[in-house]
Amino acid sequence: MSTYAIAPFAAIEYSREVEDLGIRVGDMVTFKTDFVQMANPNYLCSKAWDDRVGVAIAIDSTYAKDVPQAKYGTNLGSRVNLSVMDGGTISNRELVYYMEDLCKELGIDFVYDFFLRGATDSEFIHLNRSGVVNMTLSIPSRYIHAHRSIIHRKDYADTVKLLVEFCKRVDWDLVKKLQASNR
Repeated sequence: MSTYAIAPFAAIEYSREVEDLGIRVGDMVTFKTDFVQMANPNYLCSKAWDDRVGVAIAIDSTYAKDVPQAKYGTNLGSRVNLSVMDGGTISNRELVYYMEDLCKELGIDFVYDFFLRGATDSEFIHLNRSGVVNMTLSIPSRYIHAHRSIIHRKDYADTVKLLVEFCKRVDWDLVKKLQASNR
């Protein structure tokens, strides 16, 4: 493969190889990435952990800090991230407080997430119609935007536990209370 990068007719040879695979110029292609449980079964590897689920609460991934030269983020296996703000959204503060209290009640470790750049699906959810009360729960992920990324089972399980409990408790009274806090 590296010889193609320096050979004068590399593009022609590469084109033939790609055509032999049935791929034509303009076809959409992506890496085939299957779910993998790593040697340590607490680490899960798959494609696109980022932006996998979204309802009134967006589930996203955030930067892992336990990689070389990381300046910010959260270590894998350490806690749920309650996003207070990102480059496109400031979360509803009452909803953040509610989720904080719920984490404490359920014994779930959490940290607040603040990013001045980049955005999540919350940016578009909260702009829907006259506005939707929402926030983002983020799961730390290594190699966040690569074709394979790694998360920790505990972070995933705690995020699911928190979201499930929230869904069990949410009702119109809570929604109205949260909406009123925006005024």
